[in-house]
This record gives sequence, structure tokens and C-alpha cells, in this order.
Amino acid sequence: NSALAAWAKACMVTADSDEEISDKVLSHFEWTHRMYELLGDERQITRLPHISAAEAAFSAGRVQCAEVLLNREVYPALKVPLYLKMGKEALALASAVASNDNEVLMDAMQHLLRLKPIREMARLFKTLPLTTSHRLTDLLVTHLKQLQEYEGVRVLLTEVGRHREAALELVA
Repeated sequence: NSALAAWAKACMVTADSDEEISDKVLSHFEWTHRMYELLGDERQITRLPHISAAEAAFSAGRVQCAEVLLNREVYPALKVPLYLKMGKEALALASAVASNDNEVLMDAMQHLLRLKPIREMARLFKTLPLTTSHRLTDLLVTHLKQLQEYEGVRVLLTEVGRHREAALELVA
């Protein structure tokens, strides 16, 4: 698969459009996938280098191509670092939640906390589906309480519309 990744990286410096490049890379990956299936190599089927190709596309300034390639990656946790690098915070958080890996999720949230105040994090959470928003809020509340950032807890809960819980934090 390193040969596939190198080939995909070389495609990024052509004069083709982002759409043409992503189509070319994806069709080649799909052909490779079918060959692995025919050969019965189950390990290789899910290891196509979509992330490597997406990173190469983003590094070459081909953001649209990178997004298309990222959308084809089957492992959500692998998407998170590149989404963060691309400034796609909501997609990074949604992928981190979908990964069911609390370490990936906390890494993504801590990265964003270094860049954004609590109020902005709350606004970002509100753009996500309700269950995802609640999970992120609960996780961040727990993290902030561990840091004894009780004012941050109150602000976060208020901004996401959980006023009753925010009021209870004032009493606690």
C-alpha cells in the first residue's frame, strides 16, 4: 500500500482538477480493492491509503480532493488529525465520536480547547446532532471539573442550553 500512497501523492502535482484527481485515485483504489478481493487478501482490503492520499492532496493545496478522499476512509479515528489540520472542527469531532475511542475524542477536544474559548466550543457542539452534542458536552464538563474550571462548566452548560444544570453548578 505504500506504493499506492506514493502513486496517489504523485497524482497531486498534475495539472488535473481536484475532481479529476480524486476520481482517478478512487477508481485506482477501487480496482485495487477488487483485486485484493479476488486474491482473497482480506487484510489488505480495508488498508487502502485514503488518509495518505488525502494528506498529500491537502499538502498540495487540493482541499476539495482531500475532502473526497477523507470521505472514503472507513476508520473514523484516522480522519480526525487531518480534519483538525484542515480546520474542519465539526467533522473532526463527529469522526472522533464515531470512532468510539475516548482517547481520540479527548485529543481532538484538547486540541480545539487550545484554539477556542469555551463559548466557541459550545457553539460548535450545537452544530452537531443532539446526541453527539450531549456526549461532547458531558465529556468536556467532566474534563473541566477535573481541572476545577467550574466557571467554564457553567458557561458551557449555559451556552449549549442546559440552563438547569448550569444553575446547579452555581450551587455546588
